[in-house]
Amino acid sequence: QFGLAIDKIVDRVAVGDQTPELSKFIQFEAAVSTGGNDFLPFLLEGIQAQKKVWFLYTSFQQQQAKPRKVSPLFLKEYRNRWYLISFDIQKQDIMTFALDRMSELQVLDEAAQIPADFNASVYFRDAVGITAFKGEALRIVIKADPIAARYIETQAFHASQKLIEKKPDYSLFELRILITEEFIRSLLGYAGEIQVIEPQSLQLTLQERANALLNRYQS
Repeated sequence: QFGLAIDKIVDRVAVGDQTPELSKFIQFEAAVSTGGNDFLPFLLEGIQAQKKVWFLYTSFQQQQAKPRKVSPLFLKEYRNRWYLISFDIQKQDIMTFALDRMSELQVLDEAAQIPADFNASVYFRDAVGITAFKGEALRIVIKADPIAARYIETQAFHASQKLIEKKPDYSLFELRILITEEFIRSLLGYAGEIQVIEPQSLQLTLQERANALLNRYQS
């Protein structure tokens, strides 16, 4: 990922040096900053020094800033947003915070409490996106139309994805993952081009979302 980012910068500079009015002929994808990126070096400092951090956090649900004091464990980027994976001492659980919803961050002179069994690679191994939780990965089977299948082959949902059957009019893919909100939203983006064969619980979730969308436009 770092290599791709560096290549993009090199390409941008190389083309820009040769073409003064670059925007007339080529357009690079621009990431929209959502804020909070200035906290990255301080959070990284806290992680490396194993110090607790304090900040005010405004959640999506409550929309009211509340103080938080946690042990920072890991930083993760997902779709141009940065998140802090941390250990909440009071709740004795792993908590995730979006950096763009933080304010007044401080690195404290208090030793962090790091769970002995925490491993970031293992924590996110079965997850799509930023959501991860304790549980077992499920076997997911997806049937895709030819056009959707070609896209899914090149833009895999997850590292566990594999093609198990390919026919002229459809393809079957298998994954073993946790069913996260990010994965559900990715599936919904394909609309009628794909079908979840199993598990039934995921089928029902997608049906409920589709019915809710249909009812919204019919009302």
